[in-house]
Amino acid sequence: MATELRPTQGATLTRSERVLEDQLLKVESQLRLLDIGVGVSGALVIVFGYALGLMVVDRFLVLSSLARQAMFVGMCAGVVYWCYRKLWLPLTRPINPVYARFFWKEPYRMQKIVSLTGWT
Repeated sequence: MATELRPTQGATLTRSERVLEDQLLKVESQLRLLDIGVGVSGALVIVFGYALGLMVVDRFLVLSSLARQAMFVGMCAGVVYWCYRKLWLPLTRPINPVYARFFWKEPYRMQKIVSLTGWT
C-alpha cells in the first residue's frame, strides 16, 4: 500500500492534477498559518494569564521572592510545553490531504450559513 500520495519526480502532471496540487499546497500553507496563529495566541494567553494571576495573588497575599520565582518557572514550563504541542509538532508533521480537503470545503459551508442567516 502506498503511503506517499504525491507523484514522483519523473511523472508528468496533467493540467487538472497541477491545479489540484496547487490548491492542496495553498490549503497546506493556510493550515500551517492557522497552527502558528493558535500556538502564538495560546502562548500569549499563558503569559498574560500569569501576569494577571500574579497581580491578583500578590495583591491579597504577600508573596516571597521564592514563590514569585516558582510561579515564573511554572509559567515558562507551561509556555515551552504549549509551544512544543501547538507549534513544533503540527509544523513538523505532514498534513493529511483528506483533512486538507475538509478544511478547504469548510469556508464555503460557513459562507452559505452566514448568507442564509443574513449576517453579511
